[in-house]
Amino acid sequence: MDISQPTGPGKLAPRLLHDFLSFDPQKNSATGNILTDLPPPFGDAPPPTPHRDACKHDYCTKLEQSVQPPLDLRADGTTEYKLALVCKRCRIHADFFVSFGGASDPCPNSKKPLHHFRSVRELHTVDAHKIGFVWVCSSESCRASLKLVYKLPKISKPNVLLLTDSGRLRQRYEEIIADDPGREGVRQATPVEPLARLRRYLKDALNPEHERRSFPANNKRFVEAFGVQGKDCAELLQELGFQYDHNEGTWALPNPPVVDDRLHSDTSSAREDLEDVQYELLALMATVAAQNNCVNPSASEGWPSATRDIERVLASQGYPRLVSLRRSASGGDHNPYISSLGAVTDFGDSLIEFAYDRQVACDPMNEAYYLECLQEITKQRGSEDLQVKMFTQESAGLVSRRDLREAYRTFGLPTNGGGADDERILNLFHAQHTDLGAQGQENLREMLGRIGRARGSSTLNNASRQSVETIEEAYAWLGNGLGPQSDDSMVTTIYAVKTDGNKDLEEIGRRAISTIAKERKSDFLNTFLLGGDPNEASMNVDEALRLLNVEERLEAVDPTIWPTVFESARADRAGSETERAIAAVQQALRGGKPGDDGSPAPETWPVGLISHGNTCYLNSLLQYYFSLKPLRNIVLEYEKFQLDTSKTTKKAERVGQLMVTLQEIKGGQKFAEELRHLFERMIKEPGSKVKPEQDLVCRAFLAPSDFALLGEKLVEDENAIDENAIEDSDTIPPLVNGSTLPVELPGTVLSSASSATLQASEDGDLIDTPMKDPPVNGAEMPLTPPTSPKVAPDAPPPLPPRRHSTTTSDTLRLAEEKARQQQDVTEVHDSVTQRLRAGMQAHGTDDRGEQMDPLRDLFAIGLSQTTLAPADGKSRTEKIADSSILLEVPREPTDLYAALDDYFDPASVSESSETQQYKTITSLPPLVQISMPRIYFDEATKKGMKSDVSVRLEDELYLDRYYDSAHPDIVHERRKTAWGWRKRIRELKAERKAFMCQSDDLAGSLEGPHAVAEAAKYISSLDDINKDLLEIGELPIDTASEVHVALTADAALQSERLAAIDSEVLSLTGQLDALFSDLKRHKYRLTACFKHRGGSSGGHYWVSIHDFKTGIWRNYNDETVKEVPSSQLHEIFEAKEYMHGTPTYAVYVRDEDKDNIVDAVCRNPEKTASVREPSPRIEATEISAGWQDIDTKMDGPGETTVNPRTLENGVDFVADNRKPPEDASAIKW
Repeated sequence: MDISQPTGPGKLAPRLLHDFLSFDPQKNSATGNILTDLPPPFGDAPPPTPHRDACKHDYCTKLEQSVQPPLDLRADGTTEYKLALVCKRCRIHADFFVSFGGASDPCPNSKKPLHHFRSVRELHTVDAHKIGFVWVCSSESCRASLKLVYKLPKISKPNVLLLTDSGRLRQRYEEIIADDPGREGVRQATPVEPLARLRRYLKDALNPEHERRSFPANNKRFVEAFGVQGKDCAELLQELGFQYDHNEGTWALPNPPVVDDRLHSDTSSAREDLEDVQYELLALMATVAAQNNCVNPSASEGWPSATRDIERVLASQGYPRLVSLRRSASGGDHNPYISSLGAVTDFGDSLIEFAYDRQVACDPMNEAYYLECLQEITKQRGSEDLQVKMFTQESAGLVSRRDLREAYRTFGLPTNGGGADDERILNLFHAQHTDLGAQGQENLREMLGRIGRARGSSTLNNASRQSVETIEEAYAWLGNGLGPQSDDSMVTTIYAVKTDGNKDLEEIGRRAISTIAKERKSDFLNTFLLGGDPNEASMNVDEALRLLNVEERLEAVDPTIWPTVFESARADRAGSETERAIAAVQQALRGGKPGDDGSPAPETWPVGLISHGNTCYLNSLLQYYFSLKPLRNIVLEYEKFQLDTSKTTKKAERVGQLMVTLQEIKGGQKFAEELRHLFERMIKEPGSKVKPEQDLVCRAFLAPSDFALLGEKLVEDENAIDENAIEDSDTIPPLVNGSTLPVELPGTVLSSASSATLQASEDGDLIDTPMKDPPVNGAEMPLTPPTSPKVAPDAPPPLPPRRHSTTTSDTLRLAEEKARQQQDVTEVHDSVTQRLRAGMQAHGTDDRGEQMDPLRDLFAIGLSQTTLAPADGKSRTEKIADSSILLEVPREPTDLYAALDDYFDPASVSESSETQQYKTITSLPPLVQISMPRIYFDEATKKGMKSDVSVRLEDELYLDRYYDSAHPDIVHERRKTAWGWRKRIRELKAERKAFMCQSDDLAGSLEGPHAVAEAAKYISSLDDINKDLLEIGELPIDTASEVHVALTADAALQSERLAAIDSEVLSLTGQLDALFSDLKRHKYRLTACFKHRGGSSGGHYWVSIHDFKTGIWRNYNDETVKEVPSSQLHEIFEAKEYMHGTPTYAVYVRDEDKDNIVDAVCRNPEKTASVREPSPRIEATEISAGWQDIDTKMDGPGETTVNPRTLENGVDFVADNRKPPEDASAIKW
């Protein structure tokens, strides 16, 4: 059936089935056709409902007339089905015809789990005996057509009375007696017998093998049912095809022809008519027998429900349903919001999402209402998955009908806007805006934004996002508790989280930051606004003192208290900005002269990594990788391991159980090349920090398919003398407070990243700094740096030439978007290692086809999962492998052994199943990685939350207890003992919690037996209160004396039971601790711990790494690498305070391998060449208010103003300190 695709919303197959069972074509409803009509938006008009007298259908399948799909058939473009039904109650007939003509990928499939049918009204038909409806599946790859034809009952009501009326049956009996008074054995027929007799004749007639095709007209049972010679029912019999032979005195059975093509028959043939009558007679027999309290001879045949057959024909069987024990549905079968989505109430959350998507795709004009439906269903169910779906739609700028109406009401308009144009709405906005506080103004802007997004009005959208004018509004817009005391790095972090790549939000966000920067006179925020790296911007002393909460001027502070100030600042506000402030003060205290600041020698200390803004977790991972000697060597010597793509264009091996394309192979090799370059810089860098190349960051967060956005050519500047050379810029961009950006002078190192030669364009993107155009009319042209320096013969070689970044602004935006989407270190770690492995050649495969390679060998842990089925007592074990152990989110303080116990112990496969599974280690790698996720869905708040509870880590971890083959004779038995003890502990803790149970709203109030005791005390005090009441003439409070006694006794019993619970838990815990104390063959040491500080929506990562060679721990916090004092090691092993962060990923190294694997310091710093000849004189502006003037001998007059860091690099140059020209572009070499 080739039918054009209709428009508008539709119904999913289960909804259509639900409405089919409720629809009665013989009873028209005043509210509409529930089968073909979609309900209007809730509240706009009454929805279609069944007629109050509509039949509660009980359909049965007419097997003879049906062509059903086989159970294992997958439909294709030639498949057709037919299902013929009849209702037991009203005897209406319904025939389904399904055709998949031309379907390329019929539903259900992996993308569309159900048919989504849309009504084709122009093909609906109505005549005297039939009603027909047609639907088409909205999926373009399916387009299955569904036709439903209703037919009226074949046995009319008069004929039913003719056959079953007791008065007529009595009359027939009397006529028989009158016709033949001596006839014996005649009796009056019961109302059921004529139906049964007629059905028996029809069955014989429809049976081609039945040889006797006639019967005598005076048959005793025949005349009892139909009258003498059948005359009383002759008209009915003849309509059915019976023929009376007057000569023979017999009735001949009908002889309908056989129907050859049941599938394409229109069900109107003589045979099909008789089959319909036969089914109607069966239905009538059951009804009449029940009404007359008589025997139904066909009761044993039953009436099988056709519901399952309809589900199969509509392909709606076995869909994911809502589990009532886990989440209750609301609204019954007539939930208006679920009906509007064409869904049913028992749909699982994934199908609700699918229903929403289909309605929006087919009926985009009502998208706002469908979002309202999704919001209401989410609210009713409290579903985490639906919450995510709803938030995704809202974050994409969609506004629901409900929210839009609320916005209009806020401005005093009708819920449909009342025809108000943008100008009127803006006037109403400004009229209210000035009278509200900061929070009220933010709410009003949100309402204006809703209207703007719904209308697609850039005028309203811009007005809602561009109202930051004061410092208070700037803090209020950024939110999250920001205020004057929040440091600059927190301001930029909140900005990144809130804007999340939204260009409209970025504009107002940058305006907010600009307002804050102007108020604070912050170089950090100014540099951020201009697209530079704020971590590299200088900090003046005034700003540093403000951040350190020091109100006096520098010279007024007692020098002896500075160590205390620095320690307090690090404790209260740890981070890179605090360190910069401390460094600025220390520099000023030294008189602005470089000196020994106590930092370790470069060859003995790791370098830090400068963040690209959203990449603290990537920096942590890169430091972790670099500290692992085998992994570092693989990267540095990657060409030995990489696959030769000139000989091999594809892999047979899987990586991460996925097939690897040639594009992914080359992408992994390119990523390895970028990582190798970073590692080489980390080894050779003479300074304390490096910045990962933008190409590396992009390749870490982009899929290989996006690598085409990156250029493949690496350009080396042939004219550069070393990494410290700069290009001449046209202008020095002004800052908000009137100062200037730091200018990189010859010999200075503002950044060791390849992006140091980039500047910020007006729109914030990084662009190559252009050289000046040639002068016009002989005007003087600024000189460029010399092409080659003069270096002393014994000077060390210059650093390698700088790699030219191939990263475009579009690529950066895409990579930044993906970086913001990352949730934790684990996700990035898996992506990076899989990328490296994709480009490597395999040295074998495991039994699952997974690639074996040196990188996998470092981390791959072998596990087995055993399933225990209680039904048959049998167990089934399967092998699994992973690169880490993924623990559950901790919800209460715990330790690592307890968390691992929860991972390896038996657990139910689902809440409703008694089947359990437990895990066992089968092989151990050199490095065991343990992931400790922290984000969970909170049922109370209905949003994602972060768990900050403490997880105590072990310095020494023994894994024998989970490794059955390590001690095959004892481990498994001890594990089973431990499982029983831990189960008992959980039961005891649950019992204790029940005793102490209280709601969150009563936190801090009385609990358990204490509450009962206080209640008893209060009731006891009522005697004194009653005396006072009697004295003032009031009635006393009625109390029973035994209540006080009972409560006191109950409190004592509860206290005694709690003490017994605590004692038993303590005893079992001690036994568990001792159970495996002698199994210490497989010892591992903690080598790295990733920490996170912040909330569920954002924060900061850093990593702590153990240097076993020196015995110290270091914190790698972006560009800062600091030793962890022994007094602070507890912050690593048992972090309890917010500033300690929460461990999210722990790595343990096999004890005997630790010295060969962990190599935290790998440095061979190269010295930059010293320029022996005097550099040309330049004129320069003041670099920064925080830098000091240094007197240096020079050839000409004037004082010198230089960046002190230039002297640290050993470059000897002079500069003129005369007043800079008005035009900054006039600066000359």
